[in-house]
Amino acid sequence: MKLRSDKSHRARPTSLTESQISPGSFMRKLVLPVMLGALTLPAPAVAQANVDDAVAALGDLSHQLRDPERQREMKLMMQAMTEVLLGMPIAPLAQAAADMALDYAHERIAGGTQIINHQSVKSRLFHMFRKVEASRAITRRGLDYNNDPETAVPSLCAAMFSKTTGTQNSFEVCSDALQIFGGNGLTKEYPMEKMLRDARASLIEDGCNEVLAIKGGSYLIDDEKLGK
Repeated sequence: MKLRSDKSHRARPTSLTESQISPGSFMRKLVLPVMLGALTLPAPAVAQANVDDAVAALGDLSHQLRDPERQREMKLMMQAMTEVLLGMPIAPLAQAAADMALDYAHERIAGGTQIINHQSVKSRLFHMFRKVEASRAITRRGLDYNNDPETAVPSLCAAMFSKTTGTQNSFEVCSDALQIFGGNGLTKEYPMEKMLRDARASLIEDGCNEVLAIKGGSYLIDDEKLGK
């Protein structure tokens, strides 16, 4: 299915000169790299990154944002990238829970053998890692699409796919991991109870998934098929 956010903004702009930097282009070229760099670089290094280019671009951008249409595009870009960026730390949370559950399943003995040998545990672990990989894939897909220079306007629907799928899978994976830990997973001795709470909170953060699904579903309505 084609990712889209608004039927009236499908066309790619013909060209962009340095004096015609769009809000989307500004986000992709300057803001996003600095935000991603902040995850790995020390604060002083981030503060100095692309300073000159950012100052020049911001001056031009402030002039363009007097246009209501530019304001709408910037709002859409910020919403789309926020949803995708929220999903970036969620997949690693699910990965950590799955890895810990896998290690524990090799150590815990029940029924005369390590629980990894039980069919139900093997099946549960398989689906946990499947959900982790699915979350990673859809997060990358949403980020690549909305960060692609070929994309005229980012897809908020794609960002919602990423956020809702990633957070829901993360919660299910953490819940299954706690199930493998059994009663130990509820104690402070293991981090599972904290990870489950974090995963559950992600279903609400930045818009609860139920509301995002309703909003995202509105983007799938085709007025032509409705005869409008």
